[in-house]
Amino acid sequence: MSHSKVGAQLREDSREGALFDRVVVEQGAPIQRVVRDAAGGWTFLSNAVDTPSDKTVAQLGKALRLDPTIAELADLPPGWMASRANIGAPWDCVRDPDAKPAGRSLDDEPLTDDEYAAALEEERHMFAWCLVRYQGATEAAAEAAAREFYHFEPADNPSRCLVFHDAAWHWAMLRIFGEGYWRSHPQRAHIPDDYWQERNRCEAQGSG
Repeated sequence: MSHSKVGAQLREDSREGALFDRVVVEQGAPIQRVVRDAAGGWTFLSNAVDTPSDKTVAQLGKALRLDPTIAELADLPPGWMASRANIGAPWDCVRDPDAKPAGRSLDDEPLTDDEYAAALEEERHMFAWCLVRYQGATEAAAEAAAREFYHFEPADNPSRCLVFHDAAWHWAMLRIFGEGYWRSHPQRAHIPDDYWQERNRCEAQGSG
């Protein structure tokens, strides 16, 4: 894999924000899945728990300080993901079938409040749609959960766009089925066509 210059580079001194499972940062759970989105952002996940795991933002370099073997993924291209059974096992690197095309990068000019608010509303809609369709939640409960998860962060928070590094599908499946849902519910590992159809419908309404 050739080294990509898109997004933050994986080094121990990297201070850019990255998304972590909270159990990785606070309890030392092993990093077993790494996702690099199309814009180059990084997410570090663990299979250590079976219930939905909270996410937290930490410096990218913390991944290497927690586990130096993560350096093996320095050349993971944007839009790819890597997984392993345990620390010491080889990484299985594949193109992420659910990666969204790169839009505005976090390295570009910051989103305006209007752009950020519009992105939040779109993700809230898709998160709630997933809860209604796959959890059987009422629309009111799903919308409340979506607003709680995608809460508005002020413009002076440099990490407020990190929640967009994964599709709302991923966050909703974590809430419904728990960490490691792609193993326990393999039929939910890939985003279905009806999700993208609903997103396209939502985007068309927004631009109309």
